[in-house]
Amino acid sequence: MAEFDLLCTVQSDKASVDVTARRAGVVARLAAAVGDIVQVGAPLLEMRVDDGGGEVAATAASAAAPVAAGAPPSPPSPPPHASPAVRRVAKELGVPLAAVAGTGPAGRVVKADVEAAAGRGAGAPAAPPTLPTPDTTTLHPLRGYRRAMVAAMQAAAAVPHFHLHASADASRVLAARAALAADPSLAGARLTLLPFLVKALALTAAAFPDLNASLADGGASVARHARVHVGVAVDTPAGLAVPVVRDVQALSLAAIAAEVGRLAAAAAGGALGPADTGGGTITLSNVGALGPAGHATPLLLVPQTCILAVGRAAETVVPDGAGGVRVEPRLPLSWGADHRVVDGATLARASAHFEGLLAEPARMLLHTR
Repeated sequence: MAEFDLLCTVQSDKASVDVTARRAGVVARLAAAVGDIVQVGAPLLEMRVDDGGGEVAATAASAAAPVAAGAPPSPPSPPPHASPAVRRVAKELGVPLAAVAGTGPAGRVVKADVEAAAGRGAGAPAAPPTLPTPDTTTLHPLRGYRRAMVAAMQAAAAVPHFHLHASADASRVLAARAALAADPSLAGARLTLLPFLVKALALTAAAFPDLNASLADGGASVARHARVHVGVAVDTPAGLAVPVVRDVQALSLAAIAAEVGRLAAAAAGGALGPADTGGGTITLSNVGALGPAGHATPLLLVPQTCILAVGRAAETVVPDGAGGVRVEPRLPLSWGADHRVVDGATLARASAHFEGLLAEPARMLLHTR
C-alpha cells in the first residue's frame, strides 16, 4: 500500500471521513471490523512499514471525530490496552473497553476485568446461547445519523418549545418555479420548490434576528448571528441528515439550487464531509417532499432558536375578500421556536413575513448578488 492510499472510511454522527495511509507499508492487523463502533482515539489497524533500516510495526490509523469548520477539535481519548482475545470477550459481553479499569501490567485490561465489568466473576458460567426464533427481538446499534438524532432530541427535550401553525399561498411561487425551471442560469441544477423556501426562510431570519440566534452566557445573553446558515433536513438510507447551506442571505436562487442538489447527493451517498454539516443557524424541514403532509410539531436543533417544517401544497378553499371564495394551493407551515428567546408575537410576525415572500416571490430577487 502506497503513502496516502485510502485505508477506510469512518462514519461519525455527522459526516464520513476518509482515513489514508501515513506511510507506505503492509496492513499487519485489523483492530476493528467493518460496522464496528470504535471509540475516538482507538486504533483501527496496524501497518508494517520500512523506515530504511528494516521493517517496523506502527499504528497507521486511529478513529478520529470530524470537526465542523470553526470548532476546536476534541482531545482524543487514550485507547484501552487489551489483547485481541480480551477485545473479543468485551464485544461478546457488550462491555465498552474504554470504561474498564485494567488490573494487568501497565494498566492492561485482562479478561477478568471485562467479566467483572459485565457483572459476573471470572469463574461464573457463561449464559447459554439463545437460539433465534421467528419472534425474537433483535437489537440494532444506533450509528451515524440515527445516533446523532438521539442526542439531538435529548437536547431538544430540555428546551421549552413554542409552536405556531400557519399556511401560505403557493400559487405564485409554484408558477415562478415552473417559469424558471429551464433557465440557463441554473447550469443544469434542478429548481424545485426547496430553494425558494430556503431563500425565504433566510430573508425572514435576517428580518427577525431572534430567529437566527442562540442563547449564550448560560442563558444571560442572546447571540444574534449576522450570517444565515440554513440546515436542510434530508432523508437518507442511513437516517435523517441535516447538511447546511451557508450564507443563504447572499445567494441567488440558482446558487441555492446548485448547493442543495450537491448536498442532497452527498447525503444520499453517505459522503457528507465535516464542512457540509454543523454551524447551522436555523433549520428547514420540507416534509411535504416525502408525500402528503399537513402540519407538524418540529423540534429544535439546539442551540438554534427556530425551525420550520413545510408540508405539501394542497388545493384549499379560501375567502376571496369580496364575500365569495376561491381555490388556491396553500403550503402548511409549522414553526417551532425556543420560547426563552422567541415570543409568540415575534413568531407570528415572522410567519406573516415568510408568507408574504412566497405570495410575491419576485421580492426575493431583490436580495441576490
